Amino acid sequence: MSRRNASNHRDMRWSFPEVRRLLAMLGDPEIEYSPLALELKDALGTDSARDAVLHVIHKTFDGSSPQNRLARDAILMPALGGDKGTQAASMLNVSLRTFFRRRAGAMKLVAATIEHIMRVANPRLTFKLETARMIAEVRPTSVKGIIERESQRTGGMASYQAVLIALRSGHTPSSSLVNRCTGHWRLLAELEISRSGNLSGRDPSGYQKTRASVREALGDYRGAARERIEFELACVDRLDALRRCDVDLGAQATAVLSRTSGQDVRLRAIATICRAEQACDEGRLAAADSLVRDMQELSVRLNDFRVAGRTSHVASILNLLQGNYAEAVDCSQFAISALQNIEPTFAPCAAAIEGRAQFFLDKHWDLPTAIVRRFPDSYITAFLESVHARYIVSSDARAALAIADQAASIGLSREARGTLLYADATRSIVFERLGRVDDAQAERIRAWSNGVRLRRPFYLYDFLIHPTLPVRAFGGFELDDAFLTAIERRLGELLGNTDSRRESGIAIRSAVAACLSLAANGGRDRKALAQRGGAATFLRRSAKREKGRVHEAFRQLSVELSYCLPIGDRADFIKRFSDGASDVLGYDGPERSVPIGA
Repeated sequence: MSRRNASNHRDMRWSFPEVRRLLAMLGDPEIEYSPLALELKDALGTDSARDAVLHVIHKTFDGSSPQNRLARDAILMPALGGDKGTQAASMLNVSLRTFFRRRAGAMKLVAATIEHIMRVANPRLTFKLETARMIAEVRPTSVKGIIERESQRTGGMASYQAVLIALRSGHTPSSSLVNRCTGHWRLLAELEISRSGNLSGRDPSGYQKTRASVREALGDYRGAARERIEFELACVDRLDALRRCDVDLGAQATAVLSRTSGQDVRLRAIATICRAEQACDEGRLAAADSLVRDMQELSVRLNDFRVAGRTSHVASILNLLQGNYAEAVDCSQFAISALQNIEPTFAPCAAAIEGRAQFFLDKHWDLPTAIVRRFPDSYITAFLESVHARYIVSSDARAALAIADQAASIGLSREARGTLLYADATRSIVFERLGRVDDAQAERIRAWSNGVRLRRPFYLYDFLIHPTLPVRAFGGFELDDAFLTAIERRLGELLGNTDSRRESGIAIRSAVAACLSLAANGGRDRKALAQRGGAATFLRRSAKREKGRVHEAFRQLSVELSYCLPIGDRADFIKRFSDGASDVLGYDGPERSVPIGA
């Protein structure tokens, strides 16, 4: 049997095992929550989902012949009467083997009837809705009215589609339209509205309220309907984690997406894309590269705008982090084009990636004003504006500062830590251009200290890099007391609790200074440099006790410090700093791998 549901081929697919489970639920009140039963109820206009399933059975078997009645009873007796197979076979005067054979054949006939009802019950209406949905992927505003009108005569799924198109067109769905989203489609519609408001900035606080109410209502649903709600909940949870730059919560939401995507190939594709995004967030670029390649191959076969657009978006992130800037530009442009009418709130992020990549290619780039006008209050747009500020800092530093200040304000008010970080780092670049050198150093130190705690290479990749910055002792930084104190504090965090705060602080400062000297001088006089801090003995003792924990902390610090340097210098610095740490700690173990992200 075809697993397509004519009401919406893309959003739900019905397999024969699902039809079998549906028929087994006839005597169970839970049938009223079955997605397939609800679709039949919508298509047939019955008062209940159970009545719709009974209608299908009686339509399939009219009882006009003994064989016909036997097939019908083989389904109804166990489901409604609670009779076991042996009892039902005895009552029908057939062997148990014959009963199950007839029952299996009867279920296939019922499945064929369901497919027929879904596909041709109203071919004119189905044609209009399907055609409108296809056009909506390119021009949603042109079919918005059609789908809203037709949804008045159809079920919850079509109304849910109308809600999606209204949001993608930049409109707020009417309450009457949302009310027509019956069953679990109502919850999905409410989640989509809150998701849109959270990303666009129209209603940033509505997400948490909606999430709580949907989570509470989740207990009323079972099976595929519950999984679909959990999937969409995980989608908004992941986006919220990205807003806050919480890598761990993002990983949890990604795991739920993989678990609840079911057999729907498009939902599974979105879950895989999120896994690739998560791998980028964690600096596992080799894993992300493998997942993106798989998704690019699948996208060609699926020919689906949303999947192709989201694949292009994560590919643009990956290529930026890999230094493939021309490819990042192409992928980001694909993402903008494909997602502008399906997931338009991704457009500001894709545009920002394009701007960042064009900067490294030393090419001109214009701020996409249409995107800014559509989402003026979005924290993602604020990030996009910070990218633009870096383009104009040389020609109009004061305008760039105003843009960065506004972006930082939005990031702070929305608790969008990545947006705030990038705006603060941009502000340090502008201060440098304005001649406010001390302010620039202080802002750089603050941006670095806050940034490395985010652990997201997506924002850290270029946040402290700009061609107008002078070359100082360490990238654009002076190795002054404030910066060394910030480094010392960060290493203390990576080391965790130590035996003595004062003793460990002295040891950390000494060891960091030694490692930086070794890295700066290419490893010359390593023995003398490693011995110059007597307090480093404390760290060597600690390193032995912690079984590599201290060395791992220094290795992580080397990655975090490398973000202060030009991208081409980072890998060499990480190696030299790590080698210096080995000398300071007296570590002679195997060389450790350095996670990408530098």
